[in-house]
Amino acid sequence: MIDKKGQLLLMAGIMMCVTVMVVSISISHSVTLGQKQGENHDLTPMISMVIDHFPNHLDWAIDESNISSNNTQESNITQITSSFVNSANEFEFFFIENGYALSLSLKDIIPSEDDTSSYSIIYSLYLTDGEQEVTLSQTDLISIS
Repeated sequence: MIDKKGQLLLMAGIMMCVTVMVVSISISHSVTLGQKQGENHDLTPMISMVIDHFPNHLDWAIDESNISSNNTQESNITQITSSFVNSANEFEFFFIENGYALSLSLKDIIPSEDDTSSYSIIYSLYLTDGEQEVTLSQTDLISIS
């Protein structure tokens, strides 16, 4: 017959085996859920961040490039295009670092007919996390001094 110390040792061993099995099954199940359905793929916060902050960043980049309303429209459009590309590249890089693919594509820059220092910038926004994707068209009005 097994003495008390032997019984305790046997029970401790059985409990350790059961604990390891339960933890392994739990981890395996969590990983499976995460790959299939457990992750939240809501792109709304990311889209809101681009829509809220990209126009401000673009305005800042345009201000920094010293575009003047005294320049020709062609010159201003060229400088605005360059500022857009640089700002878009910065945003795209930050999103890539966080696991999202973002593309900001300039479609058109339209000078205002009423105000020579205002331009409408039309661009598309494509965002994906590998599971969902969203494409939007945006129009922002900028003014240069």
